[in-house]
Amino acid sequence: MNLRETIATSFTDGIAAVFQNNKTKFISKSGETLLDTDYFGVKNFSCGRALFQNNGKYGYLDIHGKIVIPPNFEYAYDFSEGYATAVIPNGITLGRAFIDVNGNFINDQIYNNSMHFRDGIVSVQHPSGKHGCINAAGEYVIDPISDDYISFSDGLASISVKGKIGYIDCKGQIVIPPKFGYAGDFREGMAVIGKRNKFGFINRLGEVIVETNYNDAEDFYEQLAPVKLGRNWGYLNPDGEFAIEPRFTGASCFSEGIALVYEKKNITLMKRNMEMIELGDQYERLESFSEGLSVVTIRERRKTYPITIHSTEVTFCKD
Repeated sequence: MNLRETIATSFTDGIAAVFQNNKTKFISKSGETLLDTDYFGVKNFSCGRALFQNNGKYGYLDIHGKIVIPPNFEYAYDFSEGYATAVIPNGITLGRAFIDVNGNFINDQIYNNSMHFRDGIVSVQHPSGKHGCINAAGEYVIDPISDDYISFSDGLASISVKGKIGYIDCKGQIVIPPKFGYAGDFREGMAVIGKRNKFGFINRLGEVIVETNYNDAEDFYEQLAPVKLGRNWGYLNPDGEFAIEPRFTGASCFSEGIALVYEKKNITLMKRNMEMIELGDQYERLESFSEGLSVVTIRERRKTYPITIHSTEVTFCKD
């Protein structure tokens, strides 16, 4: 990557990171610079902390740009619910441990793999190789039963057992037996399933509500799901019927009432009522809208800027 390019993240809580000239600054939605740092690639703030890298090690800044957790970790992840995963030496290998927002380890356990805290628990890999969930005290609240990570969404989490995927509830009880070759997270009461490279959807009872007839499928957001039939993408409603017929070469999930659809190489913004906002060919790439803004890559200059949800004009971060 050319570090002279301008790269921008999506907005979170009204703040976005902009990477330029080997440094990172944080801006408001009006384009005002809120914080300048001397580091490139600083992550967005979560729980008042932003992950940064210095000399190959990782630590955290506070919202004033002050180092509050020194860069002593081999790698680290964003905070979630007040805790973050830090990668540290574990004998001759590396392991994962959990820290609080002050950099203190919350227990004395080190794991081979882990995810992020959600609803007070986190998926970790047991020495047996199986994955279960612990609380902040390091106590298992869901026994190690899965061959892969356990991640909850809509109150259910997928588990993998002998190559088949099913679902458990927050108590660790199996509610949908492992029987699917592929199954995604639940969104709005439905999850994508796959069989022989074809995709459909199930409900929370494990019942197939949309047969695996599609070449590809994404999650339901705002009651619509992008699916690919043949070479084109359209949108299904929760009844499994096409709300928007397949006619696009690419399509994103809806976010804040807007989806990104592709007709050949051009990107168009589409509202739920199918009103189109034509963008022409000036943008090479857009991201889904977050807090009313989308990050775009301008084709000619190959730089990324946020634009407003109603306008195609670049609003800030200009040279």
